[in-house]
Amino acid sequence: MSETPPLLTEWFLEHGTMIGAHNQIWVNLRASAVHIFALFVIFCGYSRHYSYED
Repeated sequence: MSETPPLLTEWFLEHGTMIGAHNQIWVNLRASAVHIFALFVIFCGYSRHYSYED
């Protein structure tokens, strides 16, 4: 059970780089979404702050 079957190893060698690239794209998308959300929250906070001052 501890040894991986050769077919599985070949599959990982063939698809490993593709999966790695896909994960990198997903990580980048998730990071940019977090940044956009943070900017949105900051913008809303500023606009609310200034509207209360008026």
